[in-house]
Amino acid sequence: RFPKKRTEFMEKWWLMWTLFRRFLVYPHLFLIAWEDGKTGKIPGTLLKSLLCRGCVLLFLKCIFYADPGVLLEAFEGFLTGGGAVFLIRILTRGGIGAGDVKFLAAAGFCFGSKTILRAQIFAVFLACPVCVYLFLTGNHRKRKGIPLAPFLSAGILLADCLQR
Repeated sequence: RFPKKRTEFMEKWWLMWTLFRRFLVYPHLFLIAWEDGKTGKIPGTLLKSLLCRGCVLLFLKCIFYADPGVLLEAFEGFLTGGGAVFLIRILTRGGIGAGDVKFLAAAGFCFGSKTILRAQIFAVFLACPVCVYLFLTGNHRKRKGIPLAPFLSAGILLADCLQR
């Protein structure tokens, strides 16, 4: 988002900021998706590292904008990303893993509430064909669960790229 007055400097800054954020966070999303797809678990060290990257981004954003709304946006994303999925986890009695809840909370802190909500919707639409295929072929009985982080990561990338 741009502040109210758009200047050429701010537009250049925003482009640099977007590229820097993508350079810092996107490879990490790929690592989390890869690890969850391979082992079915998301290591806590990757989640802590993603949250630390979010803190660095938040610090830099606070320096540039000098606006307390930036902090509010980050914590809204944290609560929206983690809270919504945590509620689903409680209602489904563990249907969604705790790693996915923590992952979405950390990603919400990095990207904000609007992006993370869009990402959750995209992730559902990306995961549906895989679930339907597994159900139709009968392979859903052989699997313990479907890793959600690859779909969430793809949803975050898609939502972030389509944001502007």
